[in-house]
Amino acid sequence: MAPRQAPPRTALRGSDECWLGKIDRKDPNKIEWSKLPAHPGNARFAIAGGGSGRDHRVFFTGGTATPHDFRGIAYDGKAAEGSDVSFAYDLHGHKWRPPVRTPTIPAPTAAES
Repeated sequence: MAPRQAPPRTALRGSDECWLGKIDRKDPNKIEWSKLPAHPGNARFAIAGGGSGRDHRVFFTGGTATPHDFRGIAYDGKAAEGSDVSFAYDLHGHKWRPPVRTPTIPAPTAAES
């Protein structure tokens, strides 16, 4: 596969900005935003996030340091390498939890599929 042209550099710049939005229960169109400290680690493309009401945390995992298209192919034509780092924001403690390495799940073998 031939390398594709990367989007303009300004579109690919990472940011250390983090924001917390509190949605008004009576009017969900109203969101009160507050700036958080920078998260632990580097900015990543296509990082996954999700919340846990039980743990009162927002979890983030994966992503890649390499800009890529929607199929995960970097602009040099190679697959973007995913990160094995996860971290969380503690909503009650108002702080970032330290990053941890997450185990990888091996791809199934022909006999398993």
